[in-house]
Amino acid sequence: DAEGRYVLVNLSAANLLGKQVAEMVGKTDSELFSHEAHSLFSQGDDEVRGGEKEKIFEVEVIERQAVSRTFLVTKKPFRFSLTGENGVLGFAHDITFLKAAELTIQEREKRYRAIMENAYDLIAEIDGKGQYLYVSPNFKEVLGYTPQDLLGSNIFLPVHPDDRDAVIAEFQRGMASEGTGQSIYRYQDCHGEYRWFESTGKVFRTALGELRGVVVSRDITQRKLSEDALEAIVRGNVIRS
Repeated sequence: DAEGRYVLVNLSAANLLGKQVAEMVGKTDSELFSHEAHSLFSQGDDEVRGGEKEKIFEVEVIERQAVSRTFLVTKKPFRFSLTGENGVLGFAHDITFLKAAELTIQEREKRYRAIMENAYDLIAEIDGKGQYLYVSPNFKEVLGYTPQDLLGSNIFLPVHPDDRDAVIAEFQRGMASEGTGQSIYRYQDCHGEYRWFESTGKVFRTALGELRGVVVSRDITQRKLSEDALEAIVRGNVIRS
């Protein structure tokens, strides 16, 4: 009502606050709570009482055990027919699962956008420990591995022993800064032979706050062979001169 007393409370609202319905009716926030008023029930009241016809907004509520829930709240002015007093009528819809679904869709869009932008390269998604969560189908063509061969395995195991420490260090740096990283290294194919790759990684967080990395890799074996051959020619000329 105009004094901030609860006139009508349903069971869901009472359960959310850990109260009984009878315990809330006729009471104000200051009488019910030792701390500040609950945002789900108090936010927007003053604006509606001040003349706004309707107010719609989202409120995130942290419940016991740090569980977060999101509500879509609607506040409307209300007039009591018997007394003519003005009050505020509030509705709160739990949209927690809807928001989680939206975040999941956004997360997938980010991942697949990165994949589509680099469709000709090897694409992998890894977790914070470097385990494969996704590999693009062209791993089979380039390295001979199927996605089933790699999923759940560690990305660093096939790296040449002489290159592994530097690759791991760059991975850890990127994860710690939640930024990007780049490495050039040798990677073992399914036949035991090593090929040169140049990889760029980008770190992101999932809807649940977990760290993930998208790694885009390009086979540069022919480039490295050409560079080595050119270096050998230059070195030979220098020695002869």
